[in-house]
Amino acid sequence: MSTSTRILTLRLKEGWWRQIQQGLKSAELRLNTPFFRKQLIGREYDEIHLWLGYPPKTDTTKRMRFAWRGVADLPQVIHPHFGPQPVDLLAIDLSAPIEIPKAEQQSLL
Repeated sequence: MSTSTRILTLRLKEGWWRQIQQGLKSAELRLNTPFFRKQLIGREYDEIHLWLGYPPKTDTTKRMRFAWRGVADLPQVIHPHFGPQPVDLLAIDLSAPIEIPKAEQQSLL
């Protein structure tokens, strides 16, 4: 029986991606909608891959990897990205970065 790595892949705009890369943002926020609840709540992943846009799969300079540490409910948050009214959010924990091994980087070239 083969076990494959369960990966949550998210594509981000450059501003949010750079904030995470620089350590300024420790959680990725998503609106608490049926779509994202189905994708995140009650699911288990091994890793989260955050991509800067839609680069070629071999361009690992535009990918960050994190160990899955779960998701938290954030009720009634006011956040500039989501407008002036309070919204319910889901916060994906990004506290456990995974370094991309050099061998893996070279094998993708």
